[in-house]
Amino acid sequence: IDPDDMQRMLRLGLAASSPLVQRFAALAAAKRSSVDVAFELTLRLNAAIKTTDRFLVHSVKLALREQCKQNADRFTRVMKLVEKQSIPAFAEICLAVKTPPAAEFILDNLDTLSEQNSSGLTSYLAFVATHAQVDSIDRIVGMVDLVHRNEPEFQLEILRSLRIGVEARGGKMPESIKRLAAEIAERLLALPSGICLLYTSPSPRDLSTSRMP
Repeated sequence: IDPDDMQRMLRLGLAASSPLVQRFAALAAAKRSSVDVAFELTLRLNAAIKTTDRFLVHSVKLALREQCKQNADRFTRVMKLVEKQSIPAFAEICLAVKTPPAAEFILDNLDTLSEQNSSGLTSYLAFVATHAQVDSIDRIVGMVDLVHRNEPEFQLEILRSLRIGVEARGGKMPESIKRLAAEIAERLLALPSGICLLYTSPSPRDLSTSRMP
């Protein structure tokens, strides 16, 4: 079948009134990812999320994943169409796409994602730390420091997730993570700011490296 004819058929199927036809069109779009119907799939996702048809939602998510995971331009174009109710479903697609734009989408929608799935927040943050630009990690650290200042245990949990992500990409640990971790440690240990806590095993040649206030 000619690609243009296939595109027309898929668009008609996704716009059909029957959810069953929509589902088959989505599955066909997943198998023929070179035929671009990502726009129509995103609109269908926005509509399907409002229904109880979990099979249709799954089929559309599968198709969007296949349509976008090898095409950054498509992903960047359709992520702007995602409505609020579809953010968690599209975030699942992001986890499969594994690109900086996918990480940015999750970062930009962390508030919504944490509201609907607080238990998955650390996984999202680890993903962002693995795939986003380094300055995005600095943004997260700044947000964690500002918004969760009185929750040091939660802050440390977030920093651990970020560390896992950074290590997964083989990158250098950002100074923002190290700095906030040190500040949290000071608060938890009730140490006056600026006091150094350092201990290394003393060497017979150099005992000066061992000091503890």
